[in-house]
Amino acid sequence: MKHLNIRKHLSFVLALLLCMSLTTTAFAAEERIVSDAEISAVIAEINKEYGTNIHILSAEELTSLGLPVSEPAPMTATELAQLEDTLRHIAETQIPQFKKTTQEANAVLASIEAAPANAAPFAELQSTSEPITATKEIDYATAGAVAYTSKTILGKTIWGEIQHGFCVTDTQQATWFRATNPTVTRTDSNRTLYWVGTGSYYSNVNGTQYYLYSGTQYASMSIDDYT
Repeated sequence: MKHLNIRKHLSFVLALLLCMSLTTTAFAAEERIVSDAEISAVIAEINKEYGTNIHILSAEELTSLGLPVSEPAPMTATELAQLEDTLRHIAETQIPQFKKTTQEANAVLASIEAAPANAAPFAELQSTSEPITATKEIDYATAGAVAYTSKTILGKTIWGEIQHGFCVTDTQQATWFRATNPTVTRTDSNRTLYWVGTGSYYSNVNGTQYYLYSGTQYASMSIDDYT
């Protein structure tokens, strides 16, 4: 009887050890760290399939954007599969929209006959305000301009001298847009500011920044919204 109990105990221990071994092996297989070559191969395949130029931002690109330079975190096989799904979704749905937005912006800009940014009919002005910051939400960023408002001799408020345009974005959101040196001009008898920003779209995936596409966006800011 005593020997029987010992055998049962040993059988239980061996079964437990076997179970732990299988669990550890499965966990290790699932959490395998992939190589940089494997990551590059997945991105290259997506680019080849969709005709895109998605890539991890280089140290130089990060520096030019004012972002911290750091090595991408190690990636497991599971995370690589998730990354592939994310980038494929971007290539299939978001980048075509980026292209469409750029085409729309170019078409609108081609139809605008705007006065030079710093020209205004000063002979007709009565007064000039303090600078006003005008903003408008665009895709994955905020367009902005700093400009004066003025009144004509007829009492109509119009946009006056433009100081500069800017673009504000959150680089920690999943997709973001950054325009460098956006331009701002006036149209509609100086009652509307047109902001034009050419830049790039990026994606922050688990702390690693990816370049997606370069394009143009525009925004209009009516004087009626600031008077």
